[in-house]
Amino acid sequence: AGLIQFSIQKLQFVGAVVVGVVCLGLAAIGIWPAYSEMRKYERSIGEFTRFESALLAASNISAERGAANEAMAGGATPETLQGLSQARGVTDDSLRDLKEQFSGEVHASARLKAAFEDVIRRLSRARVAVDDAVRVANGGPEPKAVAKAITTMFAAADEASRLRDQIGGRIVSVTPEIGFEVLMATQASVLREHADRLGSYVVLQLIGLPEDFATYAGVMAAEAVRVEDIVAMLRAYSAAYVDNPTID
Repeated sequence: AGLIQFSIQKLQFVGAVVVGVVCLGLAAIGIWPAYSEMRKYERSIGEFTRFESALLAASNISAERGAANEAMAGGATPETLQGLSQARGVTDDSLRDLKEQFSGEVHASARLKAAFEDVIRRLSRARVAVDDAVRVANGGPEPKAVAKAITTMFAAADEASRLRDQIGGRIVSVTPEIGFEVLMATQASVLREHADRLGSYVVLQLIGLPEDFATYAGVMAAEAVRVEDIVAMLRAYSAAYVDNPTID
């Protein structure tokens, strides 16, 4: 009888263990999707935060052009020169931060490394052209020098945009779930750059040669149309995105 009782107790214990393991297994099956989604969410936030550094670097290059325009066209006063120096410092800091954020990718990818180097090279050329325009503006801004400087700043901004787009593509490849957010943020960055270019064309028209007015007016009109198109696209897509009830 004692042996039978022991066997029954043993079976009850084994049964309890089996039930416990099954319960844990079922709990794990239920919890794992939620945990997986949480990890995916955290990774997405981290990757988008890194992408923001590319957006900021591109934005700061645009902002530096504004400070350069003021120094070239508004007069090389201590205030405008200080503003230009500060803007350049902010740009340099953001480029260093961007490179640190993607240091692993830069070392692993010759293409990405070259893209960073192209931005630095273009920006250096632009700054030389700006400094030349400031230096020759004795009695007032020199139209050709200012036009050259603004054009080279545009080229630097274009290079930064290509770098931003390359980084954005890499972000989407590892976190495709934030592809829409990356796309919209990229278009907002494009909008910021081309809206800012309108101000540069105003400067060129104000100080430019009469024979160049028609050219600047035509380019400015094309930029204005592009800005309006981007604004319309952002409004349409963002409204649809926000109104979608399936998006948390």
